[in-house]
Amino acid sequence: VMSITLPVWSYDSPATPARPPVKRASSNVSTRWPLMYRSMSVPRRTTSISFSASLPWLMASELFQSMMLVSSSAPFSRAVSAFGYHPPITALIHQLKYGGGVHVAHALGQELAARVAPHAAGIDAIVPVPLHPSRVRERGYNHALEIARPLAQTLGLPLQPMWARRVRATAQQAKLARDERARNVRRAFSADPRVAGRRIAIVDDVMTSGHTVTALAHALRAAKAQDIQVWVIARA
Repeated sequence: VMSITLPVWSYDSPATPARPPVKRASSNVSTRWPLMYRSMSVPRRTTSISFSASLPWLMASELFQSMMLVSSSAPFSRAVSAFGYHPPITALIHQLKYGGGVHVAHALGQELAARVAPHAAGIDAIVPVPLHPSRVRERGYNHALEIARPLAQTLGLPLQPMWARRVRATAQQAKLARDERARNVRRAFSADPRVAGRRIAIVDDVMTSGHTVTALAHALRAAKAQDIQVWVIARA
Protein backbone atom coordinates (compact mmCIF):
# COMPACT_ATOMS: atom_id res chain seq x y z
CA VAL A 1 0.00 0.00 0.00
CA MET A 2 1.44 3.34 -0.94
CA SER A 3 0.57 6.90 -1.86
CA ILE A 4 2.36 9.00 -4.46
CA THR A 5 2.50 12.78 -4.72
CA LEU A 6 3.08 13.83 -8.29
CA PRO A 7 5.00 17.04 -8.99
CA VAL A 8 2.32 18.74 -11.05
CA TRP A 9 1.11 22.31 -10.94
CA SER A 10 -2.50 22.20 -9.81
CA TYR A 11 -5.23 24.70 -10.68
CA ASP A 12 -5.01 26.21 -7.21
CA SER A 13 -1.24 26.67 -7.25
CA PRO A 14 0.15 30.02 -6.10
CA ALA A 15 1.70 32.54 -8.44
CA THR A 16 4.61 31.23 -10.46
CA PRO A 17 7.89 31.48 -8.51
CA ALA A 18 11.04 32.81 -10.07
CA ARG A 19 12.56 30.42 -12.56
CA PRO A 20 16.20 29.40 -12.11
CA PRO A 21 18.30 29.19 -15.28
CA VAL A 22 17.67 25.94 -17.12
CA LYS A 23 19.66 24.67 -20.06
CA ARG A 24 17.39 23.50 -22.84
CA ALA A 25 18.35 21.28 -25.70
CA SER A 26 15.45 22.55 -27.77
CA SER A 27 12.22 24.51 -27.51
CA ASN A 28 10.29 21.32 -26.74
CA VAL A 29 8.46 21.68 -23.42
CA SER A 30 9.50 18.19 -22.34
CA THR A 31 13.17 19.18 -22.15
CA ARG A 32 12.35 21.17 -19.02
CA TRP A 33 11.38 18.03 -17.14
CA PRO A 34 13.72 15.61 -15.39
CA LEU A 35 13.90 12.28 -17.19
CA MET A 36 12.23 10.48 -14.27
CA TYR A 37 9.04 12.49 -14.81
CA ARG A 38 9.02 11.87 -18.55
CA SER A 39 9.15 8.10 -18.12
CA MET A 40 7.71 7.50 -14.64
CA SER A 41 5.37 4.63 -13.89
CA VAL A 42 2.93 4.32 -10.97
CA PRO A 43 3.09 0.90 -9.24
CA ARG A 44 -0.11 -1.15 -9.19
CA ARG A 45 -0.09 -1.22 -5.37
CA THR A 46 -0.57 2.56 -5.30
CA THR A 47 -3.78 3.44 -3.47
CA SER A 48 -3.82 7.19 -4.03
CA ILE A 49 -2.17 9.82 -6.17
CA SER A 50 -2.13 13.50 -5.26
CA PHE A 51 -0.97 16.49 -7.26
CA SER A 52 1.29 19.21 -5.86
CA ALA A 53 3.25 22.20 -7.09
CA SER A 54 6.86 21.12 -6.67
CA LEU A 55 8.56 21.88 -9.97
CA PRO A 56 9.52 25.55 -9.54
CA TRP A 57 10.89 25.95 -13.08
CA LEU A 58 7.59 25.04 -14.76
CA MET A 59 5.30 27.92 -15.56
CA ALA A 60 2.03 27.45 -13.71
CA SER A 61 -0.02 28.46 -16.73
CA GLU A 62 1.29 25.45 -18.66
CA LEU A 63 -0.61 23.01 -16.46
CA PHE A 64 -3.48 25.14 -15.25
CA GLN A 65 -6.99 24.12 -16.09
CA SER A 66 -7.70 24.96 -19.69
CA MET A 67 -11.03 26.29 -20.90
CA MET A 68 -10.61 25.89 -24.62
CA LEU A 69 -12.03 28.35 -27.08
CA VAL A 70 -14.77 26.67 -29.08
CA SER A 71 -15.65 27.68 -32.61
CA SER A 72 -19.25 28.66 -33.26
CA SER A 73 -19.36 25.84 -35.82
CA ALA A 74 -18.24 23.16 -33.34
CA PRO A 75 -20.86 20.57 -32.35
CA PHE A 76 -20.05 21.09 -28.65
CA SER A 77 -20.47 24.22 -26.54
CA ARG A 78 -17.53 23.87 -24.14
CA ALA A 79 -14.27 21.96 -23.87
CA VAL A 80 -12.35 21.73 -20.59
CA SER A 81 -9.05 20.02 -19.81
CA ALA A 82 -7.57 19.38 -16.39
CA PHE A 83 -3.95 19.68 -17.53
CA GLY A 84 -1.66 20.50 -20.39
CA TYR A 85 -0.12 17.49 -22.10
CA HIS A 86 3.21 17.59 -20.26
CA PRO A 87 5.11 15.20 -17.97
CA PRO A 88 4.27 13.56 -15.68
CA ILE A 89 0.70 13.62 -17.05
CA THR A 90 1.99 12.28 -20.36
CA ALA A 91 3.60 9.32 -18.61
CA LEU A 92 0.44 8.56 -16.63
CA ILE A 93 -1.76 8.65 -19.73
CA HIS A 94 0.69 6.48 -21.65
CA GLN A 95 0.73 3.98 -18.78
CA LEU A 96 -3.07 3.95 -18.71
CA LYS A 97 -3.50 3.46 -22.46
CA TYR A 98 -0.58 1.26 -23.41
CA GLY A 99 0.88 -0.15 -20.20
CA GLY A 100 -2.10 -1.84 -18.62
CA GLY A 101 -2.23 0.88 -15.98
CA VAL A 102 -5.98 0.90 -15.41
CA HIS A 103 -5.24 1.65 -11.73
CA VAL A 104 -4.10 5.15 -12.77
CA ALA A 105 -7.55 6.04 -14.11
CA HIS A 106 -9.11 6.55 -10.69
CA ALA A 107 -6.81 9.41 -9.70
CA LEU A 108 -7.07 11.03 -13.13
CA GLY A 109 -10.86 10.79 -13.06
CA GLN A 110 -11.07 12.35 -9.62
CA GLU A 111 -8.74 15.15 -10.65
CA LEU A 112 -10.83 15.83 -13.74
CA ALA A 113 -13.95 15.93 -11.57
CA ALA A 114 -12.43 18.69 -9.45
CA ARG A 115 -11.66 20.71 -12.58
CA VAL A 116 -15.01 20.35 -14.36
CA ALA A 117 -17.28 20.60 -11.31
CA PRO A 118 -18.11 24.29 -12.01
CA HIS A 119 -19.43 23.24 -15.43
CA ALA A 120 -21.34 20.12 -14.40
CA ALA A 121 -24.63 21.76 -13.43
CA GLY A 122 -27.36 20.63 -15.78
CA ILE A 123 -25.39 17.75 -17.30
CA ASP A 124 -27.70 14.74 -17.74
CA ALA A 125 -25.14 12.07 -18.51
CA ILE A 126 -21.45 11.36 -18.99
CA VAL A 127 -20.57 9.50 -22.19
CA PRO A 128 -16.98 8.25 -22.53
CA VAL A 129 -15.50 8.09 -26.02
CA PRO A 130 -16.14 4.48 -27.06
CA LEU A 131 -13.50 2.13 -28.40
CA HIS A 132 -14.19 -0.39 -31.13
CA PRO A 133 -14.72 -3.90 -29.67
CA SER A 134 -11.51 -5.10 -31.34
CA ARG A 135 -9.50 -2.41 -29.51
CA VAL A 136 -11.18 -3.26 -26.20
CA ARG A 137 -10.18 -6.90 -26.65
CA GLU A 138 -6.63 -5.83 -27.43
CA ARG A 139 -6.30 -3.43 -24.49
CA GLY A 140 -8.57 -5.18 -22.03
CA TYR A 141 -10.60 -2.08 -21.20
CA ASN A 142 -11.67 1.32 -22.51
CA HIS A 143 -9.41 3.91 -20.87
CA ALA A 144 -11.98 6.71 -21.36
CA LEU A 145 -14.60 4.64 -19.55
CA GLU A 146 -12.19 3.94 -16.68
CA ILE A 147 -11.57 7.68 -16.31
CA ALA A 148 -15.30 8.36 -16.49
CA ARG A 149 -16.22 5.93 -13.68
CA PRO A 150 -14.68 7.91 -10.77
CA LEU A 151 -15.58 11.16 -12.52
CA ALA A 152 -19.27 10.26 -12.62
CA GLN A 153 -19.21 8.92 -9.07
CA THR A 154 -17.54 12.04 -7.69
CA LEU A 155 -19.91 14.40 -9.49
CA GLY A 156 -23.00 12.28 -8.84
CA LEU A 157 -23.85 12.09 -12.54
CA PRO A 158 -25.19 9.13 -14.54
CA LEU A 159 -22.57 7.25 -16.55
CA GLN A 160 -23.94 6.06 -19.89
CA PRO A 161 -21.25 4.22 -21.87
CA MET A 162 -23.88 2.49 -24.02
CA TRP A 163 -25.24 5.76 -25.40
CA ALA A 164 -22.45 5.86 -28.00
CA ARG A 165 -20.77 3.16 -30.06
CA ARG A 166 -17.75 3.07 -32.31
CA VAL A 167 -19.17 1.33 -35.35
CA ARG A 168 -15.98 1.30 -37.39
CA ALA A 169 -12.49 0.22 -36.38
CA THR A 170 -10.04 3.09 -36.88
CA ALA A 171 -6.30 3.57 -36.78
CA GLN A 172 -4.84 5.15 -33.65
CA GLN A 173 -5.11 8.93 -34.00
CA ALA A 174 -1.71 9.44 -32.35
CA LYS A 175 -0.03 7.64 -35.25
CA LEU A 176 -1.62 9.83 -37.93
CA ALA A 177 -0.79 13.24 -39.34
CA ARG A 178 -3.23 15.98 -38.39
CA ASP A 179 -4.74 16.13 -41.89
CA GLU A 180 -5.48 12.39 -41.75
CA ARG A 181 -7.22 12.39 -38.37
CA ALA A 182 -10.57 13.87 -39.44
CA ARG A 183 -10.91 11.30 -42.23
CA ASN A 184 -9.93 8.48 -39.88
CA VAL A 185 -12.85 9.05 -37.47
CA ARG A 186 -15.46 10.29 -39.94
CA ARG A 187 -18.70 8.33 -39.43
CA ALA A 188 -16.93 6.14 -36.87
CA PHE A 189 -19.57 6.68 -34.17
CA SER A 190 -23.28 6.20 -33.65
CA ALA A 191 -25.46 7.46 -30.80
CA ASP A 192 -28.37 5.92 -28.96
CA PRO A 193 -31.77 7.63 -29.41
CA ARG A 194 -31.89 8.07 -25.63
CA VAL A 195 -29.54 11.06 -25.94
CA ALA A 196 -32.35 13.10 -27.49
CA GLY A 197 -32.98 16.23 -25.47
CA ARG A 198 -30.13 15.42 -23.08
CA ARG A 199 -27.13 17.50 -22.08
CA ILE A 200 -24.08 15.30 -22.51
CA ALA A 201 -20.49 15.47 -21.31
CA ILE A 202 -18.07 13.54 -23.53
CA VAL A 203 -15.03 12.22 -21.62
CA ASP A 204 -11.65 11.28 -23.07
CA ASP A 205 -8.01 11.23 -22.04
CA VAL A 206 -6.41 13.70 -24.48
CA MET A 207 -7.69 16.26 -26.94
CA THR A 208 -5.15 17.01 -29.66
CA SER A 209 -6.70 17.94 -33.00
CA GLY A 210 -10.17 17.46 -31.54
CA HIS A 211 -11.33 15.32 -34.46
CA THR A 212 -12.32 12.32 -32.31
CA VAL A 213 -14.55 14.23 -29.91
CA THR A 214 -15.91 16.30 -32.79
CA ALA A 215 -16.91 13.17 -34.70
CA LEU A 216 -18.60 11.75 -31.61
CA ALA A 217 -20.32 15.07 -30.88
CA HIS A 218 -21.69 15.13 -34.44
CA ALA A 219 -23.17 11.67 -33.89
CA LEU A 220 -24.75 12.80 -30.62
CA ARG A 221 -26.13 15.91 -32.31
CA ALA A 222 -27.58 13.78 -35.10
CA ALA A 223 -29.42 11.84 -32.39
CA LYS A 224 -30.83 15.15 -31.10
CA ALA A 225 -28.67 15.72 -28.01
CA GLN A 226 -29.53 19.15 -26.64
CA ASP A 227 -26.06 20.25 -25.58
CA ILE A 228 -22.60 18.72 -25.49
CA GLN A 229 -19.48 19.49 -23.47
CA VAL A 230 -16.07 17.85 -23.80
CA TRP A 231 -14.06 17.01 -20.69
CA VAL A 232 -10.54 15.65 -21.06
CA ILE A 233 -7.56 14.97 -18.82
CA ALA A 234 -5.10 16.84 -21.03
CA ARG A 235 -4.99 19.23 -23.98
CA ALA A 236 -2.11 18.62 -26.38
